[in-house]
Amino acid sequence: MTKSIFWSLLAFLMLSSCEDKESQLASISLDFTGVYEDQPLVMLDEQYAYEDGMDLKFQLFQFYLSDIQLVKSRSANSTQDLSDIELVSFGEIYNLTDAQQGISIKVDNIPPGTYEGIQFGIGVSPDLNATQPGDYDPPHPLDGHYWSWATGYVFTKIEGIADKDSDGTFEEKLTFHIGKDENYRTKFIPQTIEISDNSEIHLKVDLHQMLVKANGDFLDFRKTSQDHTNDPAIADFLMDNLVESIFMINE
Repeated sequence: MTKSIFWSLLAFLMLSSCEDKESQLASISLDFTGVYEDQPLVMLDEQYAYEDGMDLKFQLFQFYLSDIQLVKSRSANSTQDLSDIELVSFGEIYNLTDAQQGISIKVDNIPPGTYEGIQFGIGVSPDLNATQPGDYDPPHPLDGHYWSWATGYVFTKIEGIADKDSDGTFEEKLTFHIGKDENYRTKFIPQTIEISDNSEIHLKVDLHQMLVKANGDFLDFRKTSQDHTNDPAIADFLMDNLVESIFMINE
């Protein structure tokens, strides 16, 4: 065998090996479904019962997730990165069909196998929160939703209208925009996840659970209908509840 043939064969084998490894990587989908208790979450026209006889309609619900990772071994701190930042927005969910379909985020090049769970930050991680929209080329999750006066991003937005006195008139505008470094939260969901090509991870988000912690412990819109992270108690209430309102489901 001549040297030229040997080196050509070696290069071919190395290339084939690389292609085989790449072909073994999986593409997966993170699927988010919004609900309000047991009802699909639909913007604008859908009416939802709230505490103390109030009723609500929503116009926007969104939040950032940072450092999304599959956990191979939590004890060994072994993880697989999925995305450093994503914006999960239900703001364009206007009908039942779209609500049931939810929102999908595709992630490529993930090693298949068995994972112990999934973990992520809720909000914008401090290092990314120190950036600004001009640092990114659109479309990018961080090319908007920025407070220049607060030098940071809005971690979550809830907007809607409320009928506070059950007279059928939705007279109260609701606006809650939360976002400071101290409002950043993390969550780990321990659940066995088998990853192969075209796997799906289903996550459900319950907006009612974000607004109502327990019977008698809820965000009372008769007292406060707007907050832009001015009241630390409201910001902590909403972010702590958001942690608990995101959970994984099997489908």
